[in-house]
Amino acid sequence: MSPNLIVGYIVPFNLVSIKKITRRLLFGAGNRLGKTIVQQAHSIGAPVFAWTPNHLSQMQLMRVYGVDGQITDRLNVLQEMNREQPSRFNWAIIQSLISQFI
Repeated sequence: MSPNLIVGYIVPFNLVSIKKITRRLLFGAGNRLGKTIVQQAHSIGAPVFAWTPNHLSQMQLMRVYGVDGQITDRLNVLQEMNREQPSRFNWAIIQSLISQFI
């Protein structure tokens, strides 16, 4: 393997402990990512990329959570959303909580 090759994991966060993955690139399904998981990954030096938020509200939520990047099929929507300040998307957290109970 090339020493310049960056290796990452696609992680089902509800099945794997963050502590077992040391300083690797993490890709997580957007609907399973939470702010706590992102913070835990960052605390061990691992960047987190959300995969695959395709709805604006999901993209906004991932931005509020502080992910390092997003992999999406709708790049134009992501680029437009990234022009806005993240503080405008705090409502996305409330929307996400409500949708879990509906």
